Amino acid sequence: MPFPWVLLNLALLLTLASVPGKAGPVNTCDANGSLYYVGEWYFLDSDHCTQCECTAEGAACARTECTALPPACIHVSHYPSDCCPRCERVGCEHRGQVYELGQHFQVGKAGTRVLGREAG
Repeated sequence: MPFPWVLLNLALLLTLASVPGKAGPVNTCDANGSLYYVGEWYFLDSDHCTQCECTAEGAACARTECTALPPACIHVSHYPSDCCPRCERVGCEHRGQVYELGQHFQVGKAGTRVLGREAG
């Protein structure tokens, strides 16, 4: 079963790998030095961002599809162990100053603002 944060686009990236020397349906898939049974999911050791399912036709693999980051993301991190970037902070920038979501700040003489709405 795929992890909830991982979206797979099997329609675009489907690959079928047959077991060498075997014709027709297969009962196992050989990957990562292990045998997987039909219906089992696994990640490739050579690319931890590619998830596969062992099917009767062979391995069906797809690369992780990353979800879009929030438009107000002000700090993005990409960790080597992750396939997709992470949004670490949401907020905005005004005149070179970074403000967190919900933080109050002064905008000239127009009044105080709370990120995204006018406070008065």
